[in-house]
Amino acid sequence: MFFISGVRNKDICSVTVSNSCESCGKNQAKINVYQSYLHIFWIPFFPLWKIRELECGHCKLKKDVKSLEKYRELKDVSLRAPAFTYLGLIVIASLILYYSFLAKFLA
Repeated sequence: MFFISGVRNKDICSVTVSNSCESCGKNQAKINVYQSYLHIFWIPFFPLWKIRELECGHCKLKKDVKSLEKYRELKDVSLRAPAFTYLGLIVIASLILYYSFLAKFLA
């Protein structure tokens, strides 16, 4: 049987912050937050982890960010996993409930 699965990233938010770049010294930094999720046959099943990176708009240097608390620009931004990343689990749970109720009423 042919089975396709993997991990993909979805961009949750991109916010420009007032932070100077370590490499070029320009003040054009941007924080990108990505949500990784597991997919089977390109249907997302569940979210895995978040990737946070600080990217300079001038020299394109990318640096991993461990904590986002010091960036006040991100206070009002929702960093929750998108709802579509649970699509596979929702479909499977719906099918299980449907067939369990169907078996109960037909018996």
